[in-house]
Amino acid sequence: DIIEPPTELVRNVQNQTAVTCLQQLHDVRVISVVWEAAVVAATRYASIDPKDHETVTLVVRVGDDMSYEDMFELDRNINYVSRKTVKQYLACNALSKLLGGDWTVLSVKDMRVRIEE
Repeated sequence: DIIEPPTELVRNVQNQTAVTCLQQLHDVRVISVVWEAAVVAATRYASIDPKDHETVTLVVRVGDDMSYEDMFELDRNINYVSRKTVKQYLACNALSKLLGGDWTVLSVKDMRVRIEE
């Protein structure tokens, strides 16, 4: 089954989206963020509906040597769910795992401090 991500954007106390928070943490080298969109043939729906699906993947690395890695991915129907929506959903999941479910009450500076602890 394809999970439909929510269409409403989740934001932190600075009114920044999850993708923006991840990018800012990446920019100051607290984490490493890599986004990928799989070729259609690589998705699990390739045999059923090869033209209309892709897998969006987010890889987040943390630590002094970026050795801790976590991966988040979601298949999407390209006709019904935007890649931007899926990226926000995956970024929310990544921040929740990195910082706990309360990431929305943190500023990016607070996120940085918590990750570096």
